[in-house]
Amino acid sequence: MKHLKNTFFISFGILLMLSCSYQNTSLVTISNNKELTTNSGMLPTDSLQKSKKKYDPTQYSTGKFNEADVEGGCPQTGLGSDPDLNALKNRDLPPAKYNNETISDITDKFTQLLPRGIHRSKWSANDLETAASLEEMGMAVEGYILGYTHEGEEACNCKSKVETDYHLWLGIKPDADKKDALVVEISPRLIGANPNWIKELHNLKNNKPLVRISGWLMWDEEHEDQLGKTRASHWEIHPIHKIEVKEGANWKKI
Repeated sequence: MKHLKNTFFISFGILLMLSCSYQNTSLVTISNNKELTTNSGMLPTDSLQKSKKKYDPTQYSTGKFNEADVEGGCPQTGLGSDPDLNALKNRDLPPAKYNNETISDITDKFTQLLPRGIHRSKWSANDLETAASLEEMGMAVEGYILGYTHEGEEACNCKSKVETDYHLWLGIKPDADKKDALVVEISPRLIGANPNWIKELHNLKNNKPLVRISGWLMWDEEHEDQLGKTRASHWEIHPIHKIEVKEGANWKKI
């Protein structure tokens, strides 16, 4: 009888130890899984929630822009038309980095199915999220300046007649057609800090050196009538934050 009791207690002890060992193993496994989940790139819940928040381009603007003919200055959201689009055009603070892309990547590989001719307040949540995933990135694109024009008054500039954008066409080849070009734009908010940009436009257009344009990617839902005539896509680099010219093996900033 005594032998049976000892056997029982020994067996119970072994089971208890195995149970504790299993629980500890489970805790380690759960802990390791948490670590593995983080290392594999899957974001914690709070980061996932943060990533789904609406993209706010005004965080990349210095605020009101003092235009000579606009009383009180022009806010980031401009005046009239689509304030969300205006805010994207007025990002006068640069991206943290630039992704190197080709004109073909932007005009052919990036989605071309975002809304056209509709203010963003009426876009679906999916369309806004798709646009934001690209518009929150800086892009650097190489090409040739096919031409340029000094624009008239626009809503993003509070309809100023003095402080207006410069509209440039960037082509894959020096003799490319504008219908295949990527539109890139200089904002008046950045001209003061980069006066040589405007001085060099004539040379860039006529002598056709290879240039690299860096700035914010933006979907301009307007100008549907220009598609296939004077632009290949609604995607633009707008505003430009850096213009460089290829000299030998190096890039020279203008």
